[in-house]
Formats: sequence, structure tokens, C-alpha cells
Amino acid sequence: MTGFKDAFVAVFEAVQEILQKQKELQQVVLGKNLKQLDSFDKLPIAIINTDEAKVASSGGLADYELKIPIILDVIIVEYEAENWFDKMSKVMGEIVDAFLDDTTLGGRVRDLVWTGYAPGTITFEDAVFYGGEIRFTATLDYGNS
Repeated sequence: MTGFKDAFVAVFEAVQEILQKQKELQQVVLGKNLKQLDSFDKLPIAIINTDEAKVASSGGLADYELKIPIILDVIIVEYEAENWFDKMSKVMGEIVDAFLDDTTLGGRVRDLVWTGYAPGTITFEDAVFYGGEIRFTATLDYGNS
């Protein structure tokens, strides 16, 4: 039996593994701990975050069903380049496609649903970057018995 911590952490390890395989990304960071970044000079960067997971009694094979939000901030360029939209479409589109190729994250979740795609600006450390946010919701079945 896998403990909850191990099951939950495995979801984000799978997300990180998928992102690290993306040739366009120079850095992948788990959490908004910006100290993990080499620098903002190596772009594009994907920053993996989450929000409140919704927990419900399953009534099925597992005791609980968790809906885990996965939030990816993708920083592509620091300036408004003429080809910003092309860069954004390529990098963010490839990320979406990679996650939709295996919506079980290698068997770590029951399902992964794409829930948001917001190209635009991201502000970190008082600097404006161009890129966007991609959101997914992972459904994790968990049993404690």
C-alpha cells in the first residue's frame, strides 16, 4: 500500500519528468522557489505549481478521489519580441500535446484533464515576462485501507 504522501508526490514527479523531456524548455522547477532557477537568462522555463486539491469520498474501488490542480507557468521571453506569439504557440502547444499523449501520467493518476490555456504576461521579481499559464486537473484515486 502506497501512503498518501508518496501517491501525491508521484503525480508531480511525473509532471516534472514529462516537462524535462521537452526540448524547448531550458529549465523545469517544481514550486515557486525561484532560488532553484539557474537564472532568468535560460529561457523558456516551466514552473510547476498546484492549488487546493478537492477530496471526496469515492464510493468505488478507492476510498477517496482527489482532484489535484496542476498549474504550469511557462516563461518564454523577457521582452515583447516580434515572434512572441510563434514562440508561445510552439512551446506551450508542445507541452499540452505531451500531457495529452498520456492522460494517466504513466499510471500515476486515473485521468488528467486539460482545463486552462492562458498566453500572456507573467510577473516575477518585478520583471514582466511573456509566456503563459497551462492548467490541468489530475484525478487520483486513493485508498487507505
